[in-house]
Amino acid sequence: MSNTLQIQPGYRFILRHDVDRFPDFIARSGISGTVAEVENDGTVIAVMEETIRGAEYYDNKVWWETGFLEDTLPLDSLPTPFDGYEVHGVAEFDGGAGKFCEQVADEEAQFWSLYGHIPGQGLDWIGDFNTRKRAEEIYARITGRWYADARRS
Repeated sequence: MSNTLQIQPGYRFILRHDVDRFPDFIARSGISGTVAEVENDGTVIAVMEETIRGAEYYDNKVWWETGFLEDTLPLDSLPTPFDGYEVHGVAEFDGGAGKFCEQVADEEAQFWSLYGHIPGQGLDWIGDFNTRKRAEEIYARITGRWYADARRS
């Protein structure tokens, strides 16, 4: 049995970096696509899920004669996305045997942590911030909405 990934029509992927098809277009990192055809010579032709400016003539398709596996990642290889986020006030304590951090009320917080929730797994730390406002700003940059909106839903 071969360990080589068999690329065939229907295979879904995401671009791991920009794919330049000079002079026509650049398919940007992070967009996904589906393999439409694998030709006898190994050329891979894929339809991209986002419109690529300049690729209209090619029906929004990107092709590879070589390098398809180096340019892409299978969609199922991505980690489970967060399904929610939390901001918590945190304080550092010295318990004699070493320092440790615990969640505290905002009035007692020394800093604020932003966490992402992974379905079925719990929270994953994203970062620590000097103010709640800064933690909520980073949340907004990630999600495209204000943290106050998340608390209402």
